[in-house]
Amino acid sequence: MSQTNEGSTPGIQGSCPHSAMSSGWVSALLVDGSRQAVSLEDADVGKMLRYTKHIKTLYIEVPFDSFGDRAIQGILDQPMPLLEELRIKGDISPEGGMPARAPSTIRLRSHNLPRLYHLVADDVLLDLDPTLCSNLRCIDYKLRHDAPSRWPLAQFLNMMRSGVRLEEVVIDECLDITLPRGQPTLPVVSLQTHRFLRKLHVFEYSPALEQVIDHLIIPGHINSVTLGLYHNTARDWVHELSQLLSRNGCARAIPHEPTELSVRVDLGGEDPAMLVRFPEGGTLTVMLVNHDTTLTDDLFPPPGTSLSVRDQFKAKVLAMGALRGASVTTIDLCGAMDVTTKEDWLIALRLYSGVRHMDLENISGSPERAYIPILSALSTRPGGPHTPLLCPNLESMTFDDVCNRADFLETIDHFLQQRALAGGPRLKKLSLELSSDVDPRWSRSEKARRLMRSIKSRVDEFYCKVT
Repeated sequence: MSQTNEGSTPGIQGSCPHSAMSSGWVSALLVDGSRQAVSLEDADVGKMLRYTKHIKTLYIEVPFDSFGDRAIQGILDQPMPLLEELRIKGDISPEGGMPARAPSTIRLRSHNLPRLYHLVADDVLLDLDPTLCSNLRCIDYKLRHDAPSRWPLAQFLNMMRSGVRLEEVVIDECLDITLPRGQPTLPVVSLQTHRFLRKLHVFEYSPALEQVIDHLIIPGHINSVTLGLYHNTARDWVHELSQLLSRNGCARAIPHEPTELSVRVDLGGEDPAMLVRFPEGGTLTVMLVNHDTTLTDDLFPPPGTSLSVRDQFKAKVLAMGALRGASVTTIDLCGAMDVTTKEDWLIALRLYSGVRHMDLENISGSPERAYIPILSALSTRPGGPHTPLLCPNLESMTFDDVCNRADFLETIDHFLQQRALAGGPRLKKLSLELSSDVDPRWSRSEKARRLMRSIKSRVDEFYCKVT
């Protein structure tokens, strides 16, 4: 998943001729604003060494050969007391049907780079010392999904432990979670003292992402925490997403209770996500990311070609039941409601006893049918006649989608009757948005007026906007 190169410094990358990039290139911005660049193809590394004490930003393209590795490391082993930003990109692309090549190892040391604050690394293996990590403000690191070697989890955790000044961390398919024989269990790292950290994004396959969760304690003050779950097959997403969120490590990694949950799969939107908000102001986003199955905003793509918005929404509804949701007071749902069942919602919402407001939007099928599963679940006592209703403290509901059928009003009216018969309290507020585009007369029909009166009698405040 591409996350980083959009922010490349203008002029640095732009000063490198494309013809030279494939064979290796080093470009530097000096503190006086001038630029210097050398091609490793010409073996003219000595020219760059003359400027190392004046370099502020360095961009490196690493060729795949032993000379290029030695030349690059030779530059980085020189004292660069003013270097603040390093962007380094390796070349491990497969050629001629061969597998991807092993990435070069790049060694960075604090005694040479005492002011390195911003590190962007693609397709190389990093070797960082603790003092250098303690100076870093931002790190953005990714490897190709088919890279034959990766960054050991122990080194990632050491960086997080030492990086008390870190502000932004993005890790994308970098981690190797295998432990050498005889190595002790890795310790858990708390980020509670990382007061500057505002962004932590980790994109990995399920085993590595689970290990990250098991070995980090993530405080609620971090503005943006994203867990991106990669997978190659759509059918296992529900299981793996639920397993990830229900792990014991997840409760320790996120030791604070959310107050708001948003599950949205919009047509034409960005990567589908589950988002929870915490009282401290932080957010946790769980994303589904796929290499081999294309995400599409089609409702009904040809079988086996892509993961539709219907499948995405179903996966995340089922995964809701794995979150600790007792403190959630607001739930925002947008997706293909017609793909769910009453049983799905009984599982998804069973732990959300504190919910007071729901905001619902359907993007597939007729609303009067699409909402029946969730509304039926909300009128049910899952544990039997003497147990609480699902979401017993629900006070208000908003239906955001535009509907043009009186049958939808009938569905809503039936829900209010059934919830009352089950002993549920009256809703304090109900908001609907209806459309008269198809038949301008329908909202003035006797059936519509009767249903409006019935709904209004069953809630404290009823808002109905007809457009």
